[in-house]
Order: sequence, then structure tokens, then C-alpha cells
Amino acid sequence: MNKKILEIRKNRQEKIVENLIENSRLDSTYNLLLIFSAVITVGGILVNNAAVVIGGMLVTPLLVPILTIALGIAFGDVDLVKRSLANSLKSILLVVAVAVFIAFIFTISPTKNILIENSLSHHPLYLLIALFAGVAAAFAYINPKISEALPGVAVAVSLMPPLAVFGIGLGQWQMSLIKGSLITLLLNLIGIVMGSLIVFSLSKFYRVRKVAQEEIKKEIKNKVKNQISKVKNED
Repeated sequence: MNKKILEIRKNRQEKIVENLIENSRLDSTYNLLLIFSAVITVGGILVNNAAVVIGGMLVTPLLVPILTIALGIAFGDVDLVKRSLANSLKSILLVVAVAVFIAFIFTISPTKNILIENSLSHHPLYLLIALFAGVAAAFAYINPKISEALPGVAVAVSLMPPLAVFGIGLGQWQMSLIKGSLITLLLNLIGIVMGSLIVFSLSKFYRVRKVAQEEIKKEIKNKVKNQISKVKNED
């Protein structure tokens, strides 16, 4: 990989870190987009329509908190890693909850659904694909010249389909769907974090670790202020 491609000015790195942390906050906009994405993806899988599923993958904001996990590891920042893991887990649970609800209402036949069969495939090659998808995702995020490629990267990452199938499996209590999709999801997550970690490390993002720490402190202060204001309003 050409070193010049990964050379990013410090002020640009600071803006990237600020954007990543801001866009990975679980605010109303983020949660709404995630719900939209989950409904579209789960619906597309249930009707066996790949185009609809791709639409759901394009809408999802789930990739951003995953990238911040890698960023936290690259910084060696335990607080950022914990925060990113918590946000990722909450996001995953929200998608699963939507999938369970929809799957409980609608039934499907897994043996006749090619999208579900694809999500149950956990060939080791999927880890390699996810690794390069993670590299592409981080690279597209830090390079404004190719940021237009992010929608395509979102499709390549493919976190939503196995996550949706996992929820469908829970909703209809089909162990084959639960086990198979969970393995595929874990392979994708590991690959994406590893791939994006490589990019953040080679791009020397550790130079702006303090920016991330300041953003986290601001986030915590804002949460405390909001809680205090809520208590005062209740009184």
C-alpha cells in the first residue's frame, strides 16, 4: 500500500475523528435510520428480494460505531473502545428486536430463500472478504476523494443480512438460522475491525488521540447536563 495514500494531515485527522465519534452517537436520527434499515433488510429477506436488502444495507449507520472500535484500538484508548462496543451492541440489539418482531408476524421457508442460505454460509473466505471490506470502509472514510464509494462499501461489508437473519431465527425459533447467521456475523465483525484497524494504524491516527478523549468527555458532560435538566423539569 502506497504510503502517500495513507498520509493525512493532522488537522484532517482531527476532523475525521470528530465526525466518527459524532456519527456513532446513538441519537434519535441514528436510531431512526437503523430502524428503517432493519425493516427494509428484514422485509427484503422475507420476500426474497436482493434489491430491497441492498437498499436496507445502504441506509444503515451501523458501520460507523464498528469503525470507532478499530479507532479506539488504534489509539489504545480503553474508554473509546468500551463506548464503541456498547454503542455497537445496542445497535445490534435494536436491529435484532425489529427482526424478531417482524419475523414473529410473518413466516418464511428457509429452504426456499436464497438470501437466508447466503447468510448462513460461513466459509473462511468470508473473513478475508470482511477484512478487505474493513480496509475499504476506513480508507473511504478518511479519504474525501473517494468518499463517494462509501455506499458501495456499506453493501460489501454486509453486516445487516446475517444480523437480520439472526433476528428472524429468534423470532421463529429456528436454531439453524440462529447458529449459522451468528457465525457469519462474527466473521464479518472481526474482519471489518481488523481491516479498518490496519488503515487507522498505518495512517498514524494515534497522533490525534487527545481529540477523541476530549470528544468523549464532552459527550459525557452533555449526558449529565441532559439528565440534570430532565430532573429539574420533573420537579
